[in-house]
Amino acid sequence: CSRLSGFKVPEYSACRTQPPFRPPQVPSLAIHLNRTVNDEGFAPNKENHLAPNPLAADASGAGDAGPGPSDDTSAPPQRHPVGLLARIAEKLGCQPADILDWDLYLADTQPAAVTGLNGDFVSSPRLDNLLSCYSALTALIEAPGLESDPNCRVVCLYDHEEIAARRRAAGSALTLHFLRRLSQGAEFETAVPKSLLVSADVAHAVHPNYEEKHERKHRPSLFGGVVIKENANQRYATNCLTSSLLRECLRLSDPAAQLQDFDMACGSTIGPILAAKVGLPTIDVGSPIFGMHSIRETGAAAAPGQGVQLFSAFFKHFPALREAMETHPFSFNIIKFPFLEIPRSNMAELIPVPGAKSSKVT
Repeated sequence: CSRLSGFKVPEYSACRTQPPFRPPQVPSLAIHLNRTVNDEGFAPNKENHLAPNPLAADASGAGDAGPGPSDDTSAPPQRHPVGLLARIAEKLGCQPADILDWDLYLADTQPAAVTGLNGDFVSSPRLDNLLSCYSALTALIEAPGLESDPNCRVVCLYDHEEIAARRRAAGSALTLHFLRRLSQGAEFETAVPKSLLVSADVAHAVHPNYEEKHERKHRPSLFGGVVIKENANQRYATNCLTSSLLRECLRLSDPAAQLQDFDMACGSTIGPILAAKVGLPTIDVGSPIFGMHSIRETGAAAAPGQGVQLFSAFFKHFPALREAMETHPFSFNIIKFPFLEIPRSNMAELIPVPGAKSSKVT
């Protein structure tokens, strides 16, 4: 089942609609009429085969909401099914002509469910990426130490991440403008390299029915904790500095907590986009799931709590770790060579040059 939801734009105002009628469906074609579907796969024509049944029926003449000319000859030409437009206008208490346009989508309405013999799994639509959103927001609300935190804690939730990240969300100037407004004057330029962006998106767990799809040494377990994502082709923004910082944050919070590594053929995230756009040191992480981009995805029931634990540790411990790096760059027990933090004029004094008679760097 699915529901219709979204925004309508009447003249001079906008508001969120409620579902205008019973949930529509997109029925599949019977296998008797599509004998090759199991061999060739499901390959619908997106224009003709995916219309929800109320509109498909109306368009064929079986209902009253099909597209057609309006009785009002003064109204502009209809770009939407007349019956659907009338039903939504009735729900909103306005005339169809008052609605200039809408953003209307079909979405799965089946609630999330805990599954498995021992309740170890969670099955839900849009775990990618509501799982990360929930964990980050919960950590932002519940993480201790806010009163004494010298940093500004920020959680950014981007719309259109899967289809238009480069144009309308993370790839736009929105984040840059927002962060500048939080700073004053030249503070922004000095704050950026001292910050850490945790780009949180889900990851591919090893599917028990498709184990061959993962490399032998890169096999994230569904129950192994949050994954740190790395990629030799830089499709993720993780590096040794950002990875070590986040690992140390979690270790200080709970030495027994687990993180996994993942480095194989992959999609990409908004991490590299924001790292390039804003210049923030970045790490890509994510909770492992099965069936990414399916209408229902499967994750570990413990994954939300693991995400909250990681992000809470980040908010709590990152300021002190970052300060320790600046104060004692070469005695920090994880980060050994943060060259970018050392002025070039001081490098010769700190790093001996083998065989050199003079420590001066030219």
